[in-house]
Amino acid sequence: MTWKSRDEKVEMSVENGRLKLGVDLPAAGDNREVPLLVERREVRSCPGSYYLIMTELTDGLRIVLREGAQDVNVEVTFRPSERSVNLTERRVEIIDEPLLPGHCVEFKLTPAKATGI
Repeated sequence: MTWKSRDEKVEMSVENGRLKLGVDLPAAGDNREVPLLVERREVRSCPGSYYLIMTELTDGLRIVLREGAQDVNVEVTFRPSERSVNLTERRVEIIDEPLLPGHCVEFKLTPAKATGI
């Protein structure tokens, strides 16, 4: 399966569950970080949880909730630290510590509490 990026300059494919990108990277000896933006849009069951498990050292993680259903609350928990953030209220979270392989970010979706009446 093959896709083109938004700017249609980069070709992407998925083979055996691995995403392949045709991009130029600096040489490993340059010791430069390469920023990576992953954007995901999907319909999830509510209530429910979605887990993002790190497969390699990840640092400088920013989580942004651009839009969400009005009747759904999104809470993010970082494991193993167990620190939780209500993303519905904050919309942006910056993780200050590196996440190691096996660490995970849980996105918990719950019905929003009714107000008023």
